[in-house]
Amino acid sequence: MRFVKTPAQFYTARVLLGMAEAGFFPGVIVYMTHWFPARDRARAMSGLILAVPLSFLLGAPLSAWCLSLNAFGMSGWRWIFILQGLPAVVFGLITPFYLTDHPHQTAWLEPEERDWIIGELDAERQSKRKTGHISILRAFLDRNVLTLAAALFLIVLASYGYLFWLPSTIQNASRTSVSTATLLSALPFVLATISVWYMGRSSDRRGERKFHTAIPLILAGVFFALTTIPAQSFPFTMTWLCLTGFMLWAWAPSFWVLPTMTLGESAAAASIGLINSVGNLGGFFGPTIVGALLTAKYSYSFAVIFLCGAFFLSAVLILSLRLNSAGARSDLRQL
Repeated sequence: MRFVKTPAQFYTARVLLGMAEAGFFPGVIVYMTHWFPARDRARAMSGLILAVPLSFLLGAPLSAWCLSLNAFGMSGWRWIFILQGLPAVVFGLITPFYLTDHPHQTAWLEPEERDWIIGELDAERQSKRKTGHISILRAFLDRNVLTLAAALFLIVLASYGYLFWLPSTIQNASRTSVSTATLLSALPFVLATISVWYMGRSSDRRGERKFHTAIPLILAGVFFALTTIPAQSFPFTMTWLCLTGFMLWAWAPSFWVLPTMTLGESAAAASIGLINSVGNLGGFFGPTIVGALLTAKYSYSFAVIFLCGAFFLSAVLILSLRLNSAGARSDLRQL
């Protein structure tokens, strides 16, 4: 990206970047299944997903600093791609030597610890085999997989619409400067780190996944809708925006456990890739639809209600999932 000079080069580099990073998140989700039994997996997921709101929290001031650079004949926007791309390159080179694929390959675990983890994961795999082998093609056509893909598409669509317009929403409501609005937009991400941490532990502690995914989505839609109340003061608007951010990723730790609950390793890996790919399309459609609505002279409130509808519909899809008998019994116990 640092060497881009023409629109064609820009789009080519972006497509290659997307292809390169597409396998990372599904790969990490599957990697978690190599190390954490299902009952502890949401906490592990929360540790990974915490990086998302933290990246939004730290990314804005870091990018602003990078843009201010003008060294060695390169403008600031080129330095963004160099300085923010270098850590990915460094960690990409280190990771294969640092991480171990499976517990039985480790030298840093005590023998009894290693045997315990292997035993727990083997018992989980044996339990899945009792439901029969599911091929990758069948996994792609599985009702739950398609439902999760559609739900994630709606979640990302609504989330990106919120994230893309958050600074301008705060600026318009507070009538402050761009820098002040940018600073205030960090508050929802601070709250998001708390909710992600808590929801991962709560989901594991209660052994429940669907409601820990659906309820934050419903609350995100409710809180976001409350920002459209006419003539309310800025503190109220900011409160609703912060509470929306509080719920914005709280669904994620339990959501990503769902496709690993019944599918075998290969089928789960492929289905997570499909779910993630379809879901990420929402990142294009969310800001695009909101921009189109505003350009067509629809009110900002109408655009927000549209995004809230996506949150609500995604929650309905999650609640419609058909878990295996063990998962269903766990959900019923929590009711």
